[in-house]
Amino acid sequence: MFNQFHSEYTFSDAIEYRRGMPYLDVTIGLLSEDYRNDSRYGAAGQLWAVRPCFDDRLVLGVGVGPYFGYDRDGSTALNGIIGFTAAYSFGNHWVGRVIWDRVLTSNSRDADIFLGGLGYRF
Repeated sequence: MFNQFHSEYTFSDAIEYRRGMPYLDVTIGLLSEDYRNDSRYGAAGQLWAVRPCFDDRLVLGVGVGPYFGYDRDGSTALNGIIGFTAAYSFGNHWVGRVIWDRVLTSNSRDADIFLGGLGYRF
């Protein structure tokens, strides 16, 4: 395998539960990645260092954790995942969030995952 100067892209899906504490978030989630001839899905957990800004309306953070992935070919692997996030609060309950995650593997199947979505705070 060799490095390429172009990137393949496709859509990924994720759902996560985030628990916030002062300057620290913990997430657990399910992630599905689809590639042209392959796919991977699994469970991830991350510990996030977060920093609120602008009267807590904007939150920036960096996270790291394990990602247990299952490939379409039946192989499983414990990978690492690191990420950056930005979230903006719309009122008391709704939040918009973007995340860039990097899946770190030992078999040259690293992936950059860009996610965006809406969340509801309880």
